[in-house]
Amino acid sequence: MIIKNGNVFTQNFKFEKLDVEIKDDMICSVGSAEGEEVVEAEGMYVIPGLIDQHTHGCVGFDWSDGNPDEMAQMADFYAANGVTTVAGTVTTIPIPRMEEAMKAIKCFSDEQKINGRGARVRGINLESSFFSHAKKGAHLEEYLLKPDAELVRRFRDASGDLLRIVNVAPEIEGGMDFIKELKDEMVVSVAHTSADYETVLEAYEAGAAQVTHFFNAMTSFLHRAPGAPGAVFDSELNAELICDGIHVHPAVIRTVFKIMADRVIMISDSIRACGLSDGQYVLGDLDVTVKDGKATLADGTIAGSSASLMSDLRSAVSFGVPMEQVVKAATYNPAKTLGMADQIGSIAKGYQADIVLLDEKLNVKKVYIAGKEIQ
Repeated sequence: MIIKNGNVFTQNFKFEKLDVEIKDDMICSVGSAEGEEVVEAEGMYVIPGLIDQHTHGCVGFDWSDGNPDEMAQMADFYAANGVTTVAGTVTTIPIPRMEEAMKAIKCFSDEQKINGRGARVRGINLESSFFSHAKKGAHLEEYLLKPDAELVRRFRDASGDLLRIVNVAPEIEGGMDFIKELKDEMVVSVAHTSADYETVLEAYEAGAAQVTHFFNAMTSFLHRAPGAPGAVFDSELNAELICDGIHVHPAVIRTVFKIMADRVIMISDSIRACGLSDGQYVLGDLDVTVKDGKATLADGTIAGSSASLMSDLRSAVSFGVPMEQVVKAATYNPAKTLGMADQIGSIAKGYQADIVLLDEKLNVKKVYIAGKEIQ
């Protein structure tokens, strides 16, 4: 199959009018190609499938519930909206339920290798438990724990090594040692933290690789107290960023991309409400109200997002961020986090054929996962 005459997002992170040749599940050439099976992409953007490394759920379901039938419906929704890879995100719930969720996600991922259904689960993100009480956000306080590397390894074993990202507030007791112990085993993300500028820099030096949902559930950036954001700007920490315009103001989104576009990882942080209407939902064991697309707890605390990653991509572009930067932040950059940047997240020879075609208004027209068009 040949995707012909599209504006292809290349490994140079630029759009070029090229052809993409696909054989079986792989991209076999990018350039000029001829063949009998042609998909005409004139006037369309041809981008890698989006990668959402931080998503709790969608269409009424949540990865933490550990239900494979519901996971299949989530995978279908992600795929229909241009997301071809996800890291199912497990939130703060009791330990036995977290462990069961790990096992269930692993089983679902194994099934996908056989049935090829929906967006592929290529990781698990444990956004859970090891947080500051002051910055807990939408995490139930009674479930918060001291950092425990052995517990995380137990979860990793239950997940069949799918657990790729673990979150921690570095300032709490045992936080720094936790980072040092796990930094070579998985991505450690600074999250739900009261840490100041110096402490976040110390966490970076200890081995933390990124921060979770930049600007949210962390100290503020002030001119005499730069806080966690200042440490991100002053280091090589990557930053997850929610670009729905609710979690972070569009002006700040533009500024972040201007300062550190190569280190931005766009995420949805989506919850059950994604793909559905306003109403009452649950995140973990907390009640969430979604009104005008904004998800909050009863006290007004923001509780995840109701927007998809593709919706956020469109929003970021509408805010004035160059599309090339946005696409890279939603494809190549998260592929690096998952340790798969040599397999997915780019349109290049030898990569898996996870490809999305968008029209001029960035509407999804076609989605291919492993070379097969999803219906």
